[in-house]
This record gives sequence, C-alpha cells and structure tokens, in this order.
Amino acid sequence: MYSKIEIYNTDFTDKYLLKVEDKTMYVGFLIKEVVELLKENKTINQIINILNFKHQIDLKEEDINEIVTNKINNFVQQKNITTLVKLFKILDPSKFTFPFIVTTIFDKKIFYPFLSIILVLNSFLFFSQGNQPLKTTTDWLIWAILLILILILHELGHTVSAQKFNVKVHELGFGIYSIFPVFYVDLGESWKLKIEKRTVINFSGIFIQLILGCLFYTLYFYYNKPIFIHIFHTNFLIIILNLNPFLKFDGYWIVSDLLNEKNLMEKSNNILKEIVAFKKVKEKRVLIFYSIFRLTFLIWIIYIISNSTFKFILKLINNNSVKWNDYLPIIFLIYFIYRAINNKLKKAI
Repeated sequence: MYSKIEIYNTDFTDKYLLKVEDKTMYVGFLIKEVVELLKENKTINQIINILNFKHQIDLKEEDINEIVTNKINNFVQQKNITTLVKLFKILDPSKFTFPFIVTTIFDKKIFYPFLSIILVLNSFLFFSQGNQPLKTTTDWLIWAILLILILILHELGHTVSAQKFNVKVHELGFGIYSIFPVFYVDLGESWKLKIEKRTVINFSGIFIQLILGCLFYTLYFYYNKPIFIHIFHTNFLIIILNLNPFLKFDGYWIVSDLLNEKNLMEKSNNILKEIVAFKKVKEKRVLIFYSIFRLTFLIWIIYIISNSTFKFILKLINNNSVKWNDYLPIIFLIYFIYRAINNKLKKAI
C-alpha cells in the first residue's frame, strides 16, 4: 500500500508533498520520514528506534500508530471524488525533453508581458473581425482536426512550463469533465511549487492558444479562407471558457493559487452551505464574494437548462419539429442528476 506513495521536496521550508494517483497532501519532516520507512517495509518498533536515534527524540508506539493510522492510511485510502472521468491515456510527456529556448519563454519576466500583449491582440481581432460560417464537409473536417490539435497543444503548453520548473508530467489523456469532453494532464506534482510558478503553469495552456490564435488570423489575412477565421473564433471562445473560475478549468486553478486555497471548491461549498443556513461565515471576504458569484453562476446555468427543457417539452406537446440540439438540455440535466447521485453514493460507501 505504501509503495505507491510518491514523496517530493517542495519550495516551502520544512514541507513535503505526498502524492498518490490524483491525491496530494503536504506533510512535515516526521511524517515524510515515517512514509519513507514504511516504503522500506520497516516495522513500527524499527521506525520508533530509527527516528528516536536520528533526531534524539522520545517517540512512543502510540505516536507512530497515530501518524500511520490517522494521517498516512487515511490519505492513501481516501476516495478522491472528482468530476473528471479519465477514459484513456494518450502519451507520457515526461519522456520528452523540450529545448531550453522553448522553456525560457515561461520565465515570468518574459511570459507575462508576452501573454498580456497577445491576449489584447487576440481580443481586439475577435471583436473586430466577424466570424464566417463553414459550408463544406471538408471545411468542417479540417476544423475538427484543428480543434483537436488546439486542445492537445494546450495541454502540452502546461507540460512545457511544468518542465521549466522541474515538474514531471507523466500522463496526457482524454476524458469527460462534467459534461465536457476534455484532454487533460496530471499536474499533481506542481503542488510542490510556490504560487508564482504554479500560476505560470496554469496560464501556459491559454498562452499557447493565444499564439495559435495569432497564427490562424495571419493565415486568414493572407489566404482569406473562412476555415481560418472560424477556427480563430472557436479557439478564442475556448480560451474564455477555460478562464471561467467556477468550473475546474484553468481559470479555477489560477484563482485557487491567487487565493492560496488548495481546496477552493470544497471551501466554497462549505461557505454556501453556511450562507443558505443563515449562519455567520467566518472566512476571508474575498472567498465569500467568490462563493456568492459562483452560486449566481450555478443558478444561471440551472435557469438555462430548465428553460431549454421546458421549451423542449412544449415542442413535444405541440408536435413541433425537434432538432438534435434540442436534446442537449435533457442530456445535461440527466448527467447532472447522475453525477450528484453517484457522488452521494461514493461518499456513503
């Protein structure tokens, strides 16, 4: 059981990171050393003798049992409830080494000025240049291929910046997050870094997309093909979705880092429960505002789905023609109910 625990040094004084699959936990030197000894199959008595001799302390059997049972075992056995369903792994990015000239882009002195410039440029082009519809099957096929390429390069952007900060990414895969098909990378090791480094990693996928946006618009400028302006607009809309701080996309992790809250979603849920119960919330004001805005966003989503579902039912009653996209709200509603029930069952087990 203990062999699968990975241990990392961190940027923080006297703090280490434990990682098992998608779960991470910060610990002090004592728990870290207990884990190391457990990984070596040492007995409780051996662990006590080794640590007492090494640190000149007076640990007793109940002390180590407390650490093993209530800290380490709980961490390893804890069920990780997540809205990401991993379907399959595509590749192991840690096997690739990116040139120094590429990783240098993610130095914060270069990264943030460059990011700001291309974000303003993409925004200006998006709002000043209208989209054009695609008319041929070939154009739609090219669009789909380019879309998949964008999403994969987005994740590789996270990988390159992670490598810049000596974080290994062992998995790039495909899965379902809530209702969205997504590509993903395992960035659990990045929790060993300070906030400023993690923020660069979180922004780097969007950074790559902004560079691609400039490329697509340049191709449209020179060749005047609708496919290029269409994929440019699609790319920018994905960036906006990614920046949403209320879904666990890049925007959420950026806000989580800026607020220095590792479990922001859980903290926000607890705040909302206290607000609904008319209890006094003893949290930072910025967290309360975030939670209120998140609640507003969720209510808006529920309204959109409910309104669309009501219109769909009216169409069926009145025998009006139903298009394929009319079924989407029903699918979303069923999926949300399924996820809610499934999460409740996982917590109960």
